[in-house]
Amino acid sequence: MFAPAACAESVSQPEMLLTETFETVAEGALPEGWQPAGGNWSVTQGRLRGEATVYLSKILLPTPAQSDLAFEADVAFERASDAGRWVALAVRNPEGAGAPHLQFTHRFDRRQPNGLEFGWLASHEPVKWSVLSVGSADIAPELGKAHRLRFEVRGWQARGFIDDELVLEQPLSPNALVAGRLALIISGATATFDNIRVWKLPALGAEELDRLLEQTCTTPLVIAHRGNSLHAPENTLEAIRQAIDAGADLVEVDVNMSKDGVVVLMHDYTVDRTTNGKGKVSDLTLAELKALDAGAWKDPKYAGERIPTLEEACRLAKGKMPLVLDLKGNGYAEEIAEVVNRLEMSDQIIAACWTLEQAANIQRHLPLVVCKRILPRGTPEQMADPGFINTHLQAGLRGFSCYNRILSPLFIRAARRRAMPVFAWTVNDPGEMERMAMLGVDGIYTDDPVTLRQVLANLRRRTWTPAPPP
Repeated sequence: MFAPAACAESVSQPEMLLTETFETVAEGALPEGWQPAGGNWSVTQGRLRGEATVYLSKILLPTPAQSDLAFEADVAFERASDAGRWVALAVRNPEGAGAPHLQFTHRFDRRQPNGLEFGWLASHEPVKWSVLSVGSADIAPELGKAHRLRFEVRGWQARGFIDDELVLEQPLSPNALVAGRLALIISGATATFDNIRVWKLPALGAEELDRLLEQTCTTPLVIAHRGNSLHAPENTLEAIRQAIDAGADLVEVDVNMSKDGVVVLMHDYTVDRTTNGKGKVSDLTLAELKALDAGAWKDPKYAGERIPTLEEACRLAKGKMPLVLDLKGNGYAEEIAEVVNRLEMSDQIIAACWTLEQAANIQRHLPLVVCKRILPRGTPEQMADPGFINTHLQAGLRGFSCYNRILSPLFIRAARRRAMPVFAWTVNDPGEMERMAMLGVDGIYTDDPVTLRQVLANLRRRTWTPAPPP
């Protein structure tokens, strides 16, 4: 399982806001005050049953607007149209039936890299999501199997649990610091809910937030840099296959464009270093690029490996591992968007942008894709300045990919307090891998994902035991 670990936090003398077992509710009815907003909802055989008929099929709970609370329920899937369909516990919904709201999402297959998710729905028409954090759990999809889900929010802090085990934790962005209604949401699925409880949590003060951020121990995402590039030829399908087999969480690839307008994987602006050819990528057609050997330079056993197109890479990774696209040149946003939209992979792509202009261009064509800013240089003071981070937030970016040598506790603290994940590149030394993890980065780019996973497994000896619910 991938999940952050954290230090224990006790909650004393909670004030219960809602307890509902549905035992006294008539068959086919709803408890008093429960408000459907899309989908078919009714009590069936002593449990609440929801059937999605629209993208967001929601039912609002009869609780007053709250900000700091714990919300838990026994949840089981009865049907899912595919492995990515989901159920969610939603909080901080000030507008009731519509957006915005904050939710803890569970996909039918929680083993996917984004099987668990904290998301902020900023707009319903059009739908506009901000994905705050993703994770997975080693829980095979099984119809009818109930799991106890709990979503805790206190000020800036969100925590998610499955069967009383912490599986996701994330500081929140300022726009999520609101009071609001609670809801259950389903999308592309039918699910049952039972034993629902909601109780108040004490507000999180500034000093306590700082202490929690100091204590929180994250398990960074393993990001395979150009695939499993220590052992396989970089930016090839074989490198991506090996990254998947190595258990990486994400794979990073570099995108360039051929003379005839096809997006391909290539780090350099020329093919000289990683193929048996010569010349600029932009001066060669796809057919000419495909004629080159992109594997023999690494090892004779990879002779015949070809330069892949972005579409080939996406088809290989789809449903297995999200792709981080390192954008070259002007970003080729329109051409990238054509591939990503046609393959319906907006939720499996992260765009790593060198400039704010690149990010704006990508967002125009792919508004649902997460964009991160690449930072090759900067001082701790400059990077931690609130104005610097706010500029990126206002530009729609959702994190930073930084050269590991420029990272500091000051910057990571500032970024995390604004819910801006920080990735470090490119780290191949085990000692530096450990230092980055201890520093608190959210992801580490490496050419050697197997070694990074081993280093993180050793650090994962830290354990966290949650305080039992009331």
